[in-house]
Amino acid sequence: MGIGINTGDVVVGNIGSSRRTKYAVVGGNVNLTGRIESYTLGGQILASQGTIDACGPVLRIDGQLEIIPKGVKAPITVYEVGGIDSGYKISVPPRIDRPLLELPPPRCNRI
Repeated sequence: MGIGINTGDVVVGNIGSSRRTKYAVVGGNVNLTGRIESYTLGGQILASQGTIDACGPVLRIDGQLEIIPKGVKAPITVYEVGGIDSGYKISVPPRIDRPLLELPPPRCNRI
């Protein structure tokens, strides 16, 4: 599981009518968050520049990646969050790079 984090204005609340309503979060920043998450690998946390700016120096940044998410005209930089300090002192466990395994060819039984 990977996590994408973005900071910005959104619309939050009950959407619908009195007969059918649901609580939702909508807006361009919600969509961008989902797009950022789609670039993550297992156990990875990627955050937008806005989130990094809002958090300040408490975050440990382990790397950065330039991406062009769907619906965004120019490339954006996202940052890999490796931990948080400020009294919490928690971090993401280090990723173990394992070699890819070659899969056997599929067995098809045609009738």
